[in-house]
This record gives sequence, C-alpha cells and structure tokens, in this order.
Amino acid sequence: MILAIIQVQSSNLKQIARGFIKGRTNSNYRRLQRFFAQVDLDQDQIAKFIYQLFDLDKVIISIDRTNWQWGKKNINIFMLSIVHQGIAIPLYWTLLDKKGNSNSNERCEFIQKFINTFGADKIQYVLADREFVGKAWFKWLNKEQIKFCIRIKHNTLVPNHQGKLVQVKTLLRHLSHHETFMLARVVCMVLKFVYLQSVILIMIMSL
Repeated sequence: MILAIIQVQSSNLKQIARGFIKGRTNSNYRRLQRFFAQVDLDQDQIAKFIYQLFDLDKVIISIDRTNWQWGKKNINIFMLSIVHQGIAIPLYWTLLDKKGNSNSNERCEFIQKFINTFGADKIQYVLADREFVGKAWFKWLNKEQIKFCIRIKHNTLVPNHQGKLVQVKTLLRHLSHHETFMLARVVCMVLKFVYLQSVILIMIMSL
C-alpha cells in the first residue's frame, strides 16, 4: 500500500488500488476499504516507530489544524507533528467533532499524549500558528515548563518601555524581513498574559 501511494502520488483509494502490483483494481479497492474500516491503528506504536526510524531525540513539536467540508459533513483534523530537516512528520492526529479552532483542553491533551509516550524532556519547544492562543493554554504550557513559539497578530497590543500600549509591529519596525529580535522581559498582551524569561518576536510585515 505504501509503495502504491508513492507510485500514484495520491491518497485516493481507487488510485492506490491501481498502483498495486498484483490483483484486479476493484478487488484491491475493496481490500483497502476493508482495511481502513476494520483495522484499529495504534497511534502510540506508530509514533514510537517513527521516532526510532528517524533516530530522534529532543524535537520541535508543531501543532496545526485544517478544516474542510465534504458535502454537509465538516472534516476538522487536528495534528501534532515533529519538525525534522525542514519537514513536518505527523505523530498524532484526531478529528474534532466541530467546525473551527481547537480549545485549550484539546491542545493540552494532545501535548500530554506526546509527553506520556516520550516525556516532556524530549520537547525543545512547541511551534504553532496564531490561532493557537489563549490564557488557559499559555498558563498550562508555562506550568509544564514547555517552551513555545507561537505567532501573534501584528496589531496585538503590548506595552512599550514607557508602559504605553502599542501594536507589536511598532516595537519591531526597525527589523527587515526574516530578522529576529530577542525581547528579554515579561510581555503582557491585552486580554492574555504570557510569562516567559524571554520572548522571541519575529516581524513579518506581510501578515
């Protein structure tokens, strides 16, 4: 099946069935349907296999979510991957039974799933897009002493050195594209509090 996926470069079961070396396409198609309907894949075992396959130790975790509609049904996949040599390799995934963003409990449970299998000491930091914000979520990451790098909107209000609230992009207006700047102080965002020894702010003017 894996060789067929590589050959046909598709996740469509009918296409994969055509990539099988032996058997008729319709027969192989029914075999694939039975496999995905009946086989219960153990995600912990798959994750351990991937970890050993790539000889991993401390890793950067990336969490992301994608949502699309199949007819009237919403398909909302929440995924935890590890960043390795410029690509993200999925370790854990789940289907959210709703539209839209995940909540803090769902994110914490997802990271905890990794910790239960590999340990918190294997996490360099958690990488996430700007939809993954929230007071309870940040508080849990800090309590577990998990470092994180999460994008924030360029118009997020933060206090400058005089204590005046300004948009975060004004603090970084001296930076060019892809430059980084270390702000070594606690930063309080409007409605959200992030307690860190240091915050890395990356200015991307196109956001």
